Amino acid sequence: MMVQCTCLLLLLLSTAVFSQNYDAFIVKHTLVKANDKKDCDTLMKACKAINTFIDERDEKIIQDMCKDVSKKQFVNLAYNCFDCVTKDKKEPCSYKQEKPNNNKKIVCEKDKSKNKFLPVHLEAECRPYI
Repeated sequence: MMVQCTCLLLLLLSTAVFSQNYDAFIVKHTLVKANDKKDCDTLMKACKAINTFIDERDEKIIQDMCKDVSKKQFVNLAYNCFDCVTKDKKEPCSYKQEKPNNNKKIVCEKDKSKNKFLPVHLEAECRPYI
């Protein structure tokens, strides 16, 4: 019974994660709307353990990450990125910038309004919360 509950919880969480759209992806994971700031304390909106940002301001380059995709799938992220990691969990949170320790992937999904595949999710990495 415990395994079934755990599986159901994981399914619900993964559905919530993959329901993010392209516009939310741009805000959460790129520097397109960052007002020329590359400072983690400025970029992070809510207190969370870690968030990865793609070091790119040109939205066309972001969209082109999925240009060769014809179905919903993971694509290797071949662009520079950085992690913002909490220094501590006391609010207001402060962050340090780190280079990711593994290769990231993005999920490309068809955007019906733009009629093309666009990035909607950046693969999460499990790290301990400090």
